[in-house]
Amino acid sequence: MKATITIILICVAIFMFMSTLSPMEQKHMFDNYAFSGRNLMEGKVWVLITSLFLHGNLTHLLFNMAALFFFGRALERDIDPTKFFLVFFAGGIVGNLVSLLFYPPSELFVGASGAIFAIVGMVMLADPFEFTFYPYLVPVPIGLVGVVYSIYTITAFLFGGDPEVAYTAHLGGLAVGILFGLRKATLKGIISIVLLFAILLALPMLFNVLGMLDYSRLLGSV
Repeated sequence: MKATITIILICVAIFMFMSTLSPMEQKHMFDNYAFSGRNLMEGKVWVLITSLFLHGNLTHLLFNMAALFFFGRALERDIDPTKFFLVFFAGGIVGNLVSLLFYPPSELFVGASGAIFAIVGMVMLADPFEFTFYPYLVPVPIGLVGVVYSIYTITAFLFGGDPEVAYTAHLGGLAVGILFGLRKATLKGIISIVLLFAILLALPMLFNVLGMLDYSRLLGSV
């Protein structure tokens, strides 16, 4: 898990470095190293990469690094560090670029979320039956966690979620990870993930049907 730890250490080091800067210097860092359409049009192509290592606050950093640790560790059992970095950066870059379709050029994006979702997308297909202790420190199949996070992200994108979260970047990264994952997935793994998606998506409809069959609301006290 050398690649995973390396990325975590870089993100933490940069966050700690940012804390030593004045507010004006911090703004300068975000203006020049966060991703935005404007920065890209101005030729600051490095923001496609540097933005992945910047985080807006401690909560943002901790949640991302926890997810990266558990999913990254699982994926590194299946692929070498070079391939891992390829998935990470491809997911982060595509996630950033997809966001350009939904946000104004002046909007700044930071965080490794898109890159982490690429790792989630790949590992849930490549090794869906591997157990992870994320996010509640109890063993859960990594395929199930990946599907739940995917459905949550899709739902938040379609129906509105936290306005501070760029779900478009998550979806872009997830799509990249799925494409990589399909190359290592088994037929059993693919069928399992598809069934999980189908079951979890069908649950709300099932609850609605059960609610329609509940006639107790028509009755008085019994």
